[in-house]
Amino acid sequence: MTSPFAPRRPLGGAVLARIAFSRPMLQNLMVAFEATSDGCPLLLEVCPRGVWAVTEDGARMCIGQAHPAPPRDA
Repeated sequence: MTSPFAPRRPLGGAVLARIAFSRPMLQNLMVAFEATSDGCPLLLEVCPRGVWAVTEDGARMCIGQAHPAPPRDA
């Protein structure tokens, strides 16, 4: 497995979003999964101030704060 911090781009093109998950964020995500019906997927929304898990019935749970990526030199 290559490092997620490697400069290589994925085969599909440009990176659309990056999420650095901490252990508490993953624990929150597991709580959200446990609250869903069996086999139902969760949608992750990346907003300027946080990452949200959204269930099929519209329930939302904040997974954790989002931090903008530092600017990169062009």
